[in-house]
Amino acid sequence: MEEFLLYNGDLKITYEITDEKKNKIINKIIEYVKKNDCTDGEHLFQDDNCLLDAPELVSDLLDVFEFNSEWID
Repeated sequence: MEEFLLYNGDLKITYEITDEKKNKIINKIIEYVKKNDCTDGEHLFQDDNCLLDAPELVSDLLDVFEFNSEWID
């Protein structure tokens, strides 16, 4: 189990990374690269399609992580 803090240490985030999740993350990134012909950060910022689809990719990746949050008293 991995963890990190947000909101100045008031919110603890935990998650578990598995081989299955790693594969899902890699597959989603590869799908994005193929769909947008985007293979590096500079291209992402120079191409409207790459940039417009990036938030959807990040959203999908966040869902794969399945972060758990707990407010700390």
